[in-house]
Amino acid sequence: NTAKGNQAAAEKVASDSKQKYDAAGIDLEKSKKAFTKAETDHRTTVASADALEKALVPLKEAIEKADVAVKTSGGDKELQQVATTLKTLSVKKAAERDAKRKTAVEQLAKTTKAKQTVTETEKRLTANKVALDAAVKTVTEMTQVTKTAEGKLTAANKEVTASTTKVTAAQKVVDGVNQELNVARIPKSAAVEKKEAEKKS
Repeated sequence: NTAKGNQAAAEKVASDSKQKYDAAGIDLEKSKKAFTKAETDHRTTVASADALEKALVPLKEAIEKADVAVKTSGGDKELQQVATTLKTLSVKKAAERDAKRKTAVEQLAKTTKAKQTVTETEKRLTANKVALDAAVKTVTEMTQVTKTAEGKLTAANKEVTASTTKVTAAQKVVDGVNQELNVARIPKSAAVEKKEAEKKS
């Protein structure tokens, strides 16, 4: 019947809504993990770039002192080699610092995007929860409508059964009256009439 059809349709919507809600929950967990990783990677890179920045300060001082040592020694080859090595190392570490800063900017953009994904997924989860709650409510209402309809059908069936019983009983009475009428319509034989006359006298 229509009530059961409506209930089945409502249950299908509720099932679909539950799947969407569960999928959004899984997506939210994934997006939170991605955001946490992006944030951690960004912090690590920034900390590493900052550490290199701090290390370059004493390295610069060491280069200056090495240059003084080379001049003071009158151009000692080993001191020149140390000064050159320190300068090469300084250039290398400055390049690493700059590369890390560039990476940090890219990671910050990735972190921002990951945070937006978390926010969007939370909104989707909330919307899916609202849809799921509405679908569950509809199923509850349709179940009640179906039960009410089934109750009315049962009551109607009982009425039909009672009416059928009454009709059957009434038909028996009618059949009995018809039999008596049929008997009354049959002409009485002379013997029966005589017998009845004797009974009266």
